[in-house]
Amino acid sequence: MVKKITTGATFRFHHKLLYIANSLVSHRIGLEETDDGVWSIYFNTVLIATLDERDYRVTSKVLPMLLDTSVTYVPGCSEKSSASLSRRSPITGELG
Repeated sequence: MVKKITTGATFRFHHKLLYIANSLVSHRIGLEETDDGVWSIYFNTVLIATLDERDYRVTSKVLPMLLDTSVTYVPGCSEKSSASLSRRSPITGELG
């Protein structure tokens, strides 16, 4: 089953609107039932999440901060300060 991601980063499944990821807006995902009521969600050939239709919970199989919160360029940021940004934990923001 193929679903298109809306501008709100959601898709419809059994009359429910489920959030997936901002980075997938306007793309298509594939859903494949792998167990009774459990679906694998793919982007291209990459498994990105699973969906349990009993509680409509989407569980990420990739690091969510890589999809939604990565920063590749900060205007006015010097090399020295960008180096300190790259050493920060993407989850906690603490220097690592």
